[in-house]
Order: sequence, then structure tokens, then C-alpha cells
Amino acid sequence: MTTARSTIAPPGSAGYYHCVSRCVRRAWLCGSDRLTGKSYDHRRDWVVTRLTELASIFGVRVLAYAAMSNHLHLALEFDPAWVDNWTDVECLDRWLRLYCPADYSEQQRARRIHVWLGQPERIAQIRQRLASVSEFMKCLNEHIARQANLEDGCTGRFWEGRFKCQRLLDEQAVLSAMVYVDLNPIRAAMATDLESSDYTSIQQRLRETAERLGDVDKLLQPVAGVPGELALGISVRHYLGLVDWTGRVMYPTKRGKIDGAAPGPARSRAPNRTSTASLAPPSRSWPMPRTSDSAGCRASVWLDCSMSGGPSPNLPDQREKRSRRHGSAVAVCLDYGISCVQSTKRPQIDRSGLHHLRQPT
Repeated sequence: MTTARSTIAPPGSAGYYHCVSRCVRRAWLCGSDRLTGKSYDHRRDWVVTRLTELASIFGVRVLAYAAMSNHLHLALEFDPAWVDNWTDVECLDRWLRLYCPADYSEQQRARRIHVWLGQPERIAQIRQRLASVSEFMKCLNEHIARQANLEDGCTGRFWEGRFKCQRLLDEQAVLSAMVYVDLNPIRAAMATDLESSDYTSIQQRLRETAERLGDVDKLLQPVAGVPGELALGISVRHYLGLVDWTGRVMYPTKRGKIDGAAPGPARSRAPNRTSTASLAPPSRSWPMPRTSDSAGCRASVWLDCSMSGGPSPNLPDQREKRSRRHGSAVAVCLDYGISCVQSTKRPQIDRSGLHHLRQPT
């Protein structure tokens, strides 16, 4: 039975989401049609441009994205507290950037904002919608569909439905979804490495890292939206290394993986090319120190990857003992069973669906 969207993403609640929009029938979002030979790659620019624009309006953080040939993947974080910190005028100004007649002058915009400032109920509704995953995806999908239909000279559906939405209830689920989204072009054999994965968040992170190498050991931040460090407690260096190592394992039901030498000191890179060679650790297992989050919980996470990119079948005895001493070893599979993460402390999950960490008792 289909779960109601209001149950997956209750209005006014914070959460992490993996959203997927897929084109109807043989419609093309990006890529090249094999039958007609027509290329739709320029539509990827539409997606990234619109995504960046909406991220600057909504109370959202874009954690990962990937524009594929006939579907779109997004990993998003929403928190109404970000919208609550905005003034009424700022909320109304952001709203008019979304819904405002094209022929409105600045005087007309100012007049409408002045009228709405006297309507508290309308402002409360606007605040709720600026923190809504459904409103965000509607504004994204409708804009792309209108542009595509205009270009194709047709009307009707461009997307097969609204969008598919999966709620991510803990840190491991969020990290797993981010890696899965970033590796989509690799798994579909559309790219051979992270640097050539066009129109993905991992390519954007690599380019930004190449421009600011001093930030490589800082905590991971969103690629767009509300600025700030993510609560995952993983650095840019370790996240890029994790994605690279995970992508080197051939998953049985997928078509592609990252080829070439494994990251490490011996791997060379061409000049002026962003590479993950200096971002991944050369050793078999490497610690990722995590900072304390808002609830004061500290943990240490290890990524246990073999030199071929796969998980080691057994953890070292001392690590297993330490995990058992702290209550449990939480193991999750990134990219559906490729890289294992072991956490020394268990995140306590609110079963109502909201994710936050409490200090273990």
C-alpha cells in the first residue's frame, strides 16, 4: 500500500529525504536518444540552475544530486527552524521570487508585501511551504517540465508522477543515500571516474575542493542551500575518499565501477585536473574523528575498506570489543552493501520519524 506523503514528510517537521523524479515513457531529461540521435544534455543545465535557485529560496540543504538520462536523484535536508529565523519581510520576498507575475514592477512587489504583512495566517502558511519537500519538488519539476514541453512542442505529462520520496532516519542512512546518489553515473556506466561524472554533486565537490585545498579537512557542507556544517561529522577529505573507494567495487546488479589505480601516494594525476588521489587514505582502515553534534554525543567511526575497495570480512578484535562495550556496533552498507561503517555509539532515533541524537544513558 502506498504511504501518504504527509506521513513520510509531515508538515512542519525536520528531516532528511532521498527524492527521485523519473520521466514518463520515453521522455528524455538528459543524454542522447538512440533512436533519433537528438542530444538533451543541455537540459542538465536547467536542472542544476533551477536546483541552485530554489536552494537559495527554500529552507533546504542539498546534500547530493545526480541528473541522469531519464531521472533525477536528490538527497535533501529540511528544517523549519531555518525558516523561523527569517523575518516576515524576508519570507515574503523569497516567496515572491517563486510566485510573482513577470510584469510586476518593484512598486507592485512592495505593495503586495505590505498587504501580506497584515495577514499573519498567510505568512504562517508561506513559512510552512518554504520548509516543505513537496513544495520544493513541485517548483523544481514543474519548471523543468514546462521548459521541456516548450522545447519539444508538446503538452501533457513530462514526469511519470509527483516524485518518489524516502525518509532517511539516521546518519548512516543519510550517508548511504549521499554515496548512492553520487555514484549513479558510475553504476550506470555513464562515467568511469568521479571527475567525469557530469552534473553531479560529487563533481561539484571535487572542483570546489581543488579551488580551496585548505578546506579539505573541514567538516562536510551542503552543495547548495542553507550554509553550515552537516551533522554527519565527516570531513570533505574522508567523504570524497569514501565515495571513491566505494565506487571501485563492482556491484552484481550494476553495469559500471570506477576503473584505474586505487587512490594512494603512488597514484599520479595529470596537471590541472581535480583528482581524488590526495583525498583518500593509503591504509587499509582509517579513523574518521567525529566532532560533537548538537546533542553532545561523540563517536568515532571507522571505514573498513580493503585495497580493492570492498569491506573487510572481519573487524579487528579490539575494535569489535570496543563496539560491544559501547552497546552495539551499528553496521550499515553504503551503496547497498559495499563499504561498512562501524559506529561506537548508537544514535537514538525518534520513532515518530524525526532524526536527532541523544546522549546515551
